[in-house]
Amino acid sequence: QIGKQFDKIIIMPLLGATVLGNYSLSLQILGILTIFSTIAFKYILPHDSTNISTAKIKKGIIIISIIITILGFLLTPTIIQSIFPKYIEAVDSIQILCLAVLPVGIYTIFASKLYSSEKSIYLLYGHLISSFVMLSGIFILGNYFGIIGVSIAYVLSQISNSLFLAFSIKKINTPIS
Repeated sequence: QIGKQFDKIIIMPLLGATVLGNYSLSLQILGILTIFSTIAFKYILPHDSTNISTAKIKKGIIIISIIITILGFLLTPTIIQSIFPKYIEAVDSIQILCLAVLPVGIYTIFASKLYSSEKSIYLLYGHLISSFVMLSGIFILGNYFGIIGVSIAYVLSQISNSLFLAFSIKKINTPIS
């Protein structure tokens, strides 16, 4: 569990409780926005394992992720102001984290393919790269931009993970469909 919490352990002493609280709310909202990808992963993994095509579902994941990203980005200010008026400072962070919905959807597709191909070592490498990007981003961007920097670091870590998995799949010649 510490792997999922290391960012919060670093943010608290470095940037303070207010930034941590707003960041935690932002991550909770992101969790809600990525529920579809999580559910889709549980559906496509057994199909990928048995070589049943899930190409239409994977296209749907991408399209729905794009829609969720756009809607989340546009509707966040209104929703947060009405539901969580004390967390107005988190609006920018949530909008930035909405940009991680698409990389999470892409990660879902690639992770399913790698698990089903029994090449899960690449997932470990991707998480290590992602963690390095996140840590670097917290120290560099977080110090300069506060919660905005931490949010950007999170999005960059998700993008780096997805890109690494994309290159891994290409390297091992595993078709995505």
